Amino acid sequence: MIEMPPSYKAAKKLNRILQQYLSLDNHYTTVNSSTPAQDLTKLSINKKHRLITLDIKDLYVNIPITETINIARTQFLKHNDPEITT
Repeated sequence: MIEMPPSYKAAKKLNRILQQYLSLDNHYTTVNSSTPAQDLTKLSINKKHRLITLDIKDLYVNIPITETINIARTQFLKHNDPEITT
């Protein structure tokens, strides 16, 4: 059995809490790798189009913490839940 680090457990719990109070539009989220592949087959592509892929490994290491907290606080205030915002 693989033991998850405490940071993983904390992140999972925080994610569950945030999802209850934040409604974020995830326009660019995919469920699995076959969904975007199916979507790509429906595209009409001409000679001027270019397809790029981005490797987002370790992307979250670069997220600015202060800005993230401010965005979350703004969203909480927007939903006007004083108990959660404070």
